[in-house]
Amino acid sequence: MEHFSHRLGNLSSRVENTHENTAQGLEQGERQREEQLRVMQDRLGQQQRAMAEERTRLKEVITKMDTQLAEQQRQLEKEHWKVNAEQAKADLSQDALSQHTSMERESAKPSRSCVLDDQGWETLT
Repeated sequence: MEHFSHRLGNLSSRVENTHENTAQGLEQGERQREEQLRVMQDRLGQQQRAMAEERTRLKEVITKMDTQLAEQQRQLEKEHWKVNAEQAKADLSQDALSQHTSMERESAKPSRSCVLDDQGWETLT
């Protein structure tokens, strides 16, 4: 019986040691997981901050580009109106010159006819 009692004590001691080792292993595993979780949360927070900063920077770039584009469009439209006005002036000048040249030809026809008649030439028309 004493032998049985001694073996039972040994078995009880081994079970208790195993239980303690298991409990310590579980606690250590839990601490490691908590540390990993904390590290991952920190990393995630840093990434989120970096993304927010990048988003802000990109919004600023887009706003700046929109402003530049609007200014370029305004300048282009201004230049377009200027070119159209210059073209209209050139067209008017061309029309006036054509009319003036035509009027000079018309006014020169009778004189030319007289000169040609005086010289004995036939009138060229």
